[in-house]
Order: sequence, then C-alpha cells, then structure tokens
Amino acid sequence: MDEDIVDEEFGEEDDKIGEYEGRRNEINERHGLGRAILPNKDLYQGYYRYGRRDGNGLYMFRNGARYDGDWYQNLKDGNGIFYYPDGSKYEGQWQSDMKHGYGAYTYPNGDFYEGTWKENFRHGLGTYLFKATETKFLGTWVNGIREGPGQLLHPKNRFYGTWVKDMPLGPGCYVFDPPVDCMIHGEYIHVKDPAFESIGKLEEGDQDEPQAKIGLIPVWRSDRITEFDPTLLPPIPVPTQIPEIRIKKSIFERDSELVQRIVDFENITNDCLETKEGEVEERDDINEEEIMLSSQMLHMRQTEEADITAKRNGSLIDTYRYGSTTDKRQSSHMENIFSQGKSQADDDLVSIGTNDEDESTTVTDQNTARDSEDLTDD
Repeated sequence: MDEDIVDEEFGEEDDKIGEYEGRRNEINERHGLGRAILPNKDLYQGYYRYGRRDGNGLYMFRNGARYDGDWYQNLKDGNGIFYYPDGSKYEGQWQSDMKHGYGAYTYPNGDFYEGTWKENFRHGLGTYLFKATETKFLGTWVNGIREGPGQLLHPKNRFYGTWVKDMPLGPGCYVFDPPVDCMIHGEYIHVKDPAFESIGKLEEGDQDEPQAKIGLIPVWRSDRITEFDPTLLPPIPVPTQIPEIRIKKSIFERDSELVQRIVDFENITNDCLETKEGEVEERDDINEEEIMLSSQMLHMRQTEEADITAKRNGSLIDTYRYGSTTDKRQSSHMENIFSQGKSQADDDLVSIGTNDEDESTTVTDQNTARDSEDLTDD
C-alpha cells in the first residue's frame, strides 16, 4: 500500500509532535483554541483540552478529505460533517471516531441513506434511496444489510415484507395506490441465479454475506388479491436502540482529573527533589568520610616514608663510617674509643698551650730587667 495514502476518516491517532500555535494550560498541555500541523502534514484548527483535540474543530487530511465537527479526546465524537475525496458526505452523529447514532450519508452514485448507525454500519431503522430506480427502502438494518421487517417504495406501489440477508423472504404483500387501491398477497422465495453455474458451500466467514452475492435471487409468488386492508399488512419496522460505545465524562469530572494530575505532578516533583537532596546530603557525608580517611592514610604513608628514610640514612652513615652496618656493638665501641681519644688530645693541647705561655712570660721579664740595667749604667 502506498505510504502516502491516509485513512480518510481516522488520520493521526494523536498530536505526538508536529507544529502548534495556541493556548496551553498550567502544565503546558495544549488547551483551548489552537492550530496544529501534524507530522503526517494533516492540519487541525480548533479546540484542545488537556493536550488533545476536544470541542469543535476542523481537521483537513492531506488527501483532500476533511471533518468539521465535535471532538472528544482526539476522536470524532458528537455532531460533525465528513467530506470524502470521492464526493460522498456523511452528516450526523459520531462516537469514538465512528459513525454512530443518527446520520445521513450521500454516496458518489447519488444514493442516499438516512437513519441510525452503529460503529460505521447502517444499523436500526433507516431509509435508503436508490437513485437509479427511484425506489426507496424503509426498514431495519443489521450491520450494514437489510434484516427484518421493511417496505420497498416504488413510484406506483409499495411492498411490505421481511428481509433476510439483504433480500426479501417469506410472506408479504404489494399495495397499489388509487385508483387501483388493492393488495396482492404472496411470498418471496430464493432460487438459484441463472447467472451462476453453481451455488456451492459457504466458506468460513461468509455466513453474514448477502445471499445475492452467493448465487441466489428472490422470486415473488402471488397467492391472492384483496381490497386494501391495513390489518392484513405485515409487521412494520420499529426503531432500534443504539447503545453507547463509550462513557463520556463531564467537564467537571475532567477538570477534577486535571487538578489531580497537577497535584500528582507536584507530588512527583517534590519527591524527586527530596530524593535528590537526600542523595546530595549522603554524598556530602561520604565526601567527609573519604576526606578523613584519605588524611589518615596520607599521614600513615608519610610516617612510614619518614621511618624508611631515617633507617636508610642511618644505614648510609654507618656504611660511610665503618664500612658495614651489620655489627652495631662494634660501631658503638669504636664510637666510644673515638670520643675518648678526641678528649685526651684536646687536654694535651690545652696543657702545651699553658706551658708555652709561662715560658714566654719568663723570657719577657728577663729581657725587661736587662734593659733596665743598661739604662742605669748610662
């Protein structure tokens, strides 16, 4: 099937993305009068409610079809007119995107139906005008075909009888208008259509098809003629109750739902914020613990490195001084000897320095006395 062909009654299921110009509600949904170009290039101009087509609006399909009428939660629902690309038109009631209730359909060949519908099928009491023969059927329908009591109106007479699978069957009568003013009684039977060689068995799923489509035709057999007597007429058709196929909520209920949705949205938002704050606080606690643990580990690592460095330095000093660090007692003994020797040497140096000073003083005094004697002799 060509992808460009659009279902001429359904169009887009919802407004998904597209382009939109119009009013919005508190939670930014399309709400009120607006205009949208949908992703499939269909055009809608009308009212929205809670993000969906709701109220009166015009929907134009890209294949030329258009619907002008009422909407409910994105579906054709209420009263509306649908114009088809082939020139046909339906005007009447809709439910859940289907012709449902009372409506009139004009067909491309000029035929016209007016009556009740059920889920897109003629159903219940309705009138069908055959344009080519100027005959009119008035009676009951079931799922699109004539079924039950009805009458077929010709230009000069009327037939009253019963239809089964879209064909008259059983007792009935023809009523002629004045000046004839009489009734012809008889019955219809179904016989093999000469145009078909054989009837054959119905295939599974074909049981609801009109008999005319499987090689049968109705044949009239007269019984008697009487004057017109209304009491001799077959049962007349009666209206059929068409059930609702959806529960339509009131505006009050839908507004209450919107309020609840806003409350739920706020609650969800608040819960998300509280959860996020809790995660942040928990993360802050974790960060503090991580920082303390990292500080402790750093301190321990630094302490261990300092101990290792001290030990390494001590070993280097011992190796430098003694060539080996294996015998600590020998190193200590040598340190003591070295210290004692250094102290003795220092004491000897001090003693030698003192004696030199005394001798120097004696020589100086002797020289001074000699100089004094020389001056006296002069």
